[in-house]
Amino acid sequence: MWFPYCYRAAVLGEEVHDTVYSPETGHWMSFHIAPSPIEGCCVYAFSKADEEYREREEMRVGLDTSDLIIHIADALNGELSYDVAMNRTLEIVSEAIHPERLYVFEYGETTASNTFEWCAEGVEPQIDTLQDLDLSEFETWEHMLTREPIVVIPDVEELRETDPRLYWQLSRQGITRMLATPFYNGDRLLGYLGADNYMLKEDLDSIRVLKTVASFIGGRIANRRLMDKVERMVTHDDLTGLPNRKGVDIAMAERLSGSGNEAYALALMDIDDFKVANDVCGHELGDLGLRTIAREAERVFPKGSIVGRNGSDEFVVMVFGDDAKHMGDYLAELMSADLTCELAGKRHTFGLSAGFVCYPEQVSNLHDAYSKAFAALLAVKRSGKHGYLQYSA
Repeated sequence: MWFPYCYRAAVLGEEVHDTVYSPETGHWMSFHIAPSPIEGCCVYAFSKADEEYREREEMRVGLDTSDLIIHIADALNGELSYDVAMNRTLEIVSEAIHPERLYVFEYGETTASNTFEWCAEGVEPQIDTLQDLDLSEFETWEHMLTREPIVVIPDVEELRETDPRLYWQLSRQGITRMLATPFYNGDRLLGYLGADNYMLKEDLDSIRVLKTVASFIGGRIANRRLMDKVERMVTHDDLTGLPNRKGVDIAMAERLSGSGNEAYALALMDIDDFKVANDVCGHELGDLGLRTIAREAERVFPKGSIVGRNGSDEFVVMVFGDDAKHMGDYLAELMSADLTCELAGKRHTFGLSAGFVCYPEQVSNLHDAYSKAFAALLAVKRSGKHGYLQYSA
């Protein structure tokens, strides 16, 4: 291996400085070679460079790792939308550690779900099957975190005896090794950034990348949850959990803007003699009644309907497509439901009045639908309450 350097110095007259691994000595050697005053000869100066080379390699790996982390931070915290940024981040990380699958598990109150996923070509996605998992599924992971800052399973066969449930869950997905890096909001565990069948590269501090990216992801998720909470406070009613008038308006605008000419039925409802109940028994009873009716309305009306609280004792419902033809049936079911609640040992029953209208048979726009549904509601009120009526001229 030394003859090319000799040729460059002795024949071509070059001076060369380099570091190479010498199998003769078993060390990295730093050397300087220069032409000798004696024609056709050269002079070598050697020194062991193990520590120097190691430090230089660590510096280079550190710089490469830092560059990658900055690239990921730009993607995650730039102008991309939340979903696009999260997916782009997984894509960039995949280029660094070459896993078969990267994913984000987010903790809820009692369950955890796979919310983002990147898969290598030919790898079957698992995101749809990994939803609403009981937090007990992650007990082994959390136990590992008491010993190490990340979860590392270099061989899933090690779990066959110690955790058969986790072994089955991983092996059925074709996972032979995995690691998962936790992310937090303060001291609260929010979830994991996971990698299946990964390959750690010598020229990159992959563990540092994953730990740093996980902390970025945790911050982004915590911020998103805070923004969702603020948005929900603006668009939802605290008492019933239903969309408020603003939330209903937003939901209707989004649905109608993308539905073409989809049929719908709009119903307006209010509680009979609500003011009397509040005046006689207090607002606690009224609050119980509002919650009871909200809960039953969400149960009765089909999935995909918009059910909201307009304010005070008023509710609004919009049902779409073929379901719109059955608005009267849904209202009848709601009014025959158990709309009672108990306060101070006494049971109280609430009645409802409702009016509805159908688009496009009876109205041409949403403003007209509100007006005619309200007219139908007034007709029910004037005819004795506790009933429903479809608008008619």
